[in-house]
Amino acid sequence: MVRPQYARREQRKYQRYALHPRMTFSIDGGPLIYARCRDISLGGAFVETSTIPLFASSIHVVLDLDSREVSVLAIVRWTGPNGIGIQFGALSARDTHALVAYFQSSKAGPKD
Repeated sequence: MVRPQYARREQRKYQRYALHPRMTFSIDGGPLIYARCRDISLGGAFVETSTIPLFASSIHVVLDLDSREVSVLAIVRWTGPNGIGIQFGALSARDTHALVAYFQSSKAGPKD
């Protein structure tokens, strides 16, 4: 039995959404890698990809949000056999607005 004080608590600052915007990323200015975004928030995303960058790598991410393209630097925070968890760097006000509008216009609700 896990005591309540030791139970894993959600540490994410932003609500995640089960949305799948088209995306690409590149490592150190290399070729574009097409990937699938499995869930996303204002803070980052889980990216399903067979190309796994090293932990803590800096990557350039481009998200196609239908109405706008968001380009942001991100850090690889964890890696797994099916993909990577990334944390977005500083988002501009326009990019933040585009992401929020994308979340609100989608049919998918917040991810549990």
